[in-house]
Amino acid sequence: MSTSQNLTSTRPPRPSQADRQLLTELYRSHGSRVYARCLYLLRDKEEARDAMQEVFIKVQRNLAAFRGDASPLTWMTRIATNHCLNLIRAK
Repeated sequence: MSTSQNLTSTRPPRPSQADRQLLTELYRSHGSRVYARCLYLLRDKEEARDAMQEVFIKVQRNLAAFRGDASPLTWMTRIATNHCLNLIRAK
């Protein structure tokens, strides 16, 4: 198996058009709040921007698991908080 085949087989599946549209809407409506939470916890603009990107990757990967028990912002804020706390612990 070639290296390119290995990379292709380990990539997560591409999100559907509907998922991409939902993610875009979530980013537009809540991205600044997710960034603010990351900045509050990390106290560094660059780290907060990187963390926000990683949070939205996690959101994308877990869209199907969102049950709707809470608002999308609450769910994403929890993901952001957990992610940033893990970064802080790793330092």
